[in-house]
Amino acid sequence: MSDKKLTAKQLVTQLNKIRKSLLERLATISERIDIPELNEPSRGGDPCDVAFTVVESELASRIAAHSIDEVTQIQHALNRLDNDRYYICEHCENAITISRMNTLPYCTLCVQCQQLAEDDKIDYDDIHQKWQKRDKKIIA
Repeated sequence: MSDKKLTAKQLVTQLNKIRKSLLERLATISERIDIPELNEPSRGGDPCDVAFTVVESELASRIAAHSIDEVTQIQHALNRLDNDRYYICEHCENAITISRMNTLPYCTLCVQCQQLAEDDKIDYDDIHQKWQKRDKKIIA
């Protein structure tokens, strides 16, 4: 869908599609996190087997950490949807385009502010903390 002006009905339809996509991704990640068990590498045996076990464990740890980060981002996006803030840039408070939301369902910045964050001209962590505090006030 292009970024022309949407009717309220079209916007609701798009946001419902995005919510469904986020929930599906959350379910997929949850299934993936439950599969690998992070076991302590064995202390004995063939050095190659021990090395392989260590590398495998480190890889599983990294995948789990990435998955947890993605879950956090998805939960934040769902919270923004629930509070009617989903389509608003957390830095400049301008609208985030529908095409950007469809491409990156848990984006929190418009294209211009994302570029500023990538160029280290704005501190994304500060922005995120500010909006988390704001979200808590809305919920309370």
